[in-house]
Amino acid sequence: MEILWVVAYLAAAIVGHAIAMRLSGRGDSVTRFAMVGGFIGLGLSVHALFFDSLPCGGAALVVYAFACELYVFLFTLVGTSVSVGILLKLANGPHSRSEIAALYDAPSMVRGRVERMRAVGLLGKDGFPSSQGKRLVALFLTLKRIFRHPIPGCSSDRKETASALPHSFRI
Repeated sequence: MEILWVVAYLAAAIVGHAIAMRLSGRGDSVTRFAMVGGFIGLGLSVHALFFDSLPCGGAALVVYAFACELYVFLFTLVGTSVSVGILLKLANGPHSRSEIAALYDAPSMVRGRVERMRAVGLLGKDGFPSSQGKRLVALFLTLKRIFRHPIPGCSSDRKETASALPHSFRI
């Protein structure tokens, strides 16, 4: 029975996300889903606390969290898919092979990524990382150090690593 509740709450989160995306406001699609899905997940938590046993309610929350993560993975994957981009471009009208190829050459793909990073606030208009972008880079570097992953072009010493980063990435 709990699985039906999970499906119902997940459906509510997806519908809430669709509504949130149509409303004007700040935040990218992942942030908006995190807010909506978190609020709906809180509702599932309360539901599980009052109407289910602890193991079943806990399992329902884990399944809900996994389903939300899968949903986020799928819509972010589709959003950056070259195949989906080509299909959407062709849906707007006919294009030659050379026009399509020009859209997906290396420089235009980099431009597209830079535009997406600007849109979500990771890059400023000047092309340098914003404070949010710098925090994200710092987080990545910290996680790489914690999990002992090599940082390309940098030594394992923290001071040398910091000095090897571009000045705009230093915090």
